[in-house]
Formats: sequence, structure tokens, C-alpha cells
Amino acid sequence: MYVAKMPDRRWAPPLLGAAATGLLMVLDRGRAHGSGLESLVHDSASNIGDPWPSVVAARRLLDAWHAPIYADFSDAGSSFIYPPLAALPYSPFAHASYEGAHAGIAIVSRACFVAILALALALAWDPKNRLVGPLFTAIAACCFYPLLRAVELNQATLLSSVFIGASLVLAQRGRIGWAGVACALAATFKPQLALVVPLVAIRSRRFGWTGLAAFAGMGIASLVYGGFANHVRYLSAVLPRLSGGYAFYPNQSWSGTLLRLDGVFPYDFALHQPATWIRIVSMVLSLATLAIAVIVLRRETLDGRDGLPLSIGLAWLFVTLASPISWEHHYVPAIFVLAILVRRTNVLACVAIPFVAGYFDVNGWSGNAFGRLAMSYLLAGAIVLTVATVRELTSQTRAPASPGRS
Repeated sequence: MYVAKMPDRRWAPPLLGAAATGLLMVLDRGRAHGSGLESLVHDSASNIGDPWPSVVAARRLLDAWHAPIYADFSDAGSSFIYPPLAALPYSPFAHASYEGAHAGIAIVSRACFVAILALALALAWDPKNRLVGPLFTAIAACCFYPLLRAVELNQATLLSSVFIGASLVLAQRGRIGWAGVACALAATFKPQLALVVPLVAIRSRRFGWTGLAAFAGMGIASLVYGGFANHVRYLSAVLPRLSGGYAFYPNQSWSGTLLRLDGVFPYDFALHQPATWIRIVSMVLSLATLAIAVIVLRRETLDGRDGLPLSIGLAWLFVTLASPISWEHHYVPAIFVLAILVRRTNVLACVAIPFVAGYFDVNGWSGNAFGRLAMSYLLAGAIVLTVATVRELTSQTRAPASPGRS
């Protein structure tokens, strides 16, 4: 007698999350996602306005030993706002024309796109259900807005995301030391990510020591490459100015949200000097976020294949939430956290999918306080994803002997 096989209901939450993201694309007529997808095949669809200052910094350091690279730092528009070592990867394009640099950087961005999807596939892969990994990766390739936006902008976030993803995959395979090194390398382009290493060290000392050793090597290399004066300038002038944050709507952070709620115009790409209350509240929220991270990582109980990778992903989420500047494309590594949680059929993570992966057209939302608050929809999705990860890490029974903790 034939008995019809009941459909696997575990697929319902991720499919609903993907469907909601697809609906947002339809409502937007594919414009936001389409620009990123087009950038994968046409250089002209992307731009290098953001990475161009890094090319200029690399050129200056090639032309003159320890040349000043922060002299033209500006509150408005794009500037070189990274540690000196972050200019080094742009050296191959330093003396190319603007068009030549555009073409070369676009190739690197596409390679990073493929690498990120491959890492997500590795994390989502389930030997018992061989469809879930490829399906998640295929949907993410077309629908994950932070990733497509990073490709469109040819952002250095793509490079740091490759290192974060590599760290999770290495941890999943028991290469904990190398996972720490990869995580440290991500901070070359996004210095706030340096905090991920000491947070994960709460769980894994080996991860922490190798990450710190990598930081030491990178620090020496940066001093040799960029010179002492540039580092002093970066620490004393650039970083303090950046700490005020941007009200520009793609800044999905506590400070960006508070600036917009205070009525700062949300459509200018420029740094603002926040009011004293905003600076204080932003600092309190950031410190509270990091404090919660310490508490959770000391209490999490999940071991096995996903324990340490999810701890790294959670530490990254907390650090990104605590940062005064968290652009939409800074949330690219959320794809790795989602890859694990979707495979584990975490329902709450699936609720976060449309807010983290989708795009809401916020133009015209600044007319009232509710609209300005709603501009931080990606921040809200990241908070939901963080809660989902915390629940996954703390609701499991610890194995009596686990090689994942060391």
C-alpha cells in the first residue's frame, strides 16, 4: 500500500523568509538588487568611489617612503579611513588609470563574491539533506542585498568578509589556530573587527592567542609600511572623528539611528558632530552590547560542528552592532551566520532574513520619528539574528568531551 510522504516542515521557515525577501525585491522592482547583479557582469554598473582613496593612499606610499596619507581626510564623502596597512592590497592598481583600477578592482570583487558564496555553501552543507546548502547559496547569490551592494561599491568589506567566512569554516573543521589568524586579518580593512578576537578568546584560548599573534605581526608590518606618523594621525585624528558616526541612512548602527531620531538629515554622506546626549547614549549602548557579548560567550553551551563557528559569528554580530559606523554592506558576514542557522532550522533566524537580506526603499521616511526609526530596519534584523544565535548557542546541552573547546 502506497503511503504519501509528508513534506518536511523544517523547510517552511527558511522558504517563507526567502519568499518575503523576494516580495521586497518585487515591490522595489529589483532596482536595488539589480544594480549589484549587473555589477557582476558589467564594470560600468559598479563604481570605485569608495575604494579610490585607498588606491591613492597606496600610490603615495609607493611614490614616497612613509608619505602622509590622511592629509586630505574629509568629513564629507569618501576618504581613506583605514589603518595604513589596508592600502597595501591596492598597490597593484596604484599607478593605473581610474578606468584601469576600476576594471582590476571589479575583478577582485567578483572573485570575493564567489569565495563568499563558496564559504556559505560549506557552512550550510548538510550531508543528510544535500539540497539545503546549494539552495541557500543560490538564493543568497541573487537576494542577499548587503553582498550585492558591496559588489556594486567594490567595497573592502568583501575582503574582510572572506576572512570572516574562512575563520568560521576553519573553526568548523577544527583548524582553530588558523581560524584565529583569519579573523585577525579581517580587521586589516575594518579595524573594529579587532574586538572579535578577544571576545572569541573567552571560548577558545587557542583562537585568541593565534589571533593576537597575527595582530602583532600585522602591527609591525603596518608600522614598517605606513610609518609612525601616519599611525599617530590615524589614532589621534581620524578614529576620534569617525566615532561620531553618520546620520546617512545606510549607517545601521546605534549612533546612526540616534542621529536620525535627533532630526539630522539622513541623506547626506557626511560625518556629523553629535549632540552630547547622543554621544553618551551611543557609548552606553555600545558598551552594553559588548558587555552582553561577554556574558553570553561565557555561558554558551553549544559544542560540536557548529559551536565555535557560531561563537565567532555571534562575536562579529555584537561588534558590528556596537560600532558607530555599520554600513549596510558591513553586514555581509551575516550570510555565514544564516547559513548555519538555516541548516539548523532556527525559526527566529528565518524571521530576520528579509530585514538582513532584503532592501526597503526608505526615501521619504524621514518626515516623522517613526519613519526615521524605521530606517534602521537592518539594525533591527541584525538584533533578531543576534538573539537567534544566542538562543542557538545557549539552549543546547554541552557534550562531555569536545575537541572544539581549547
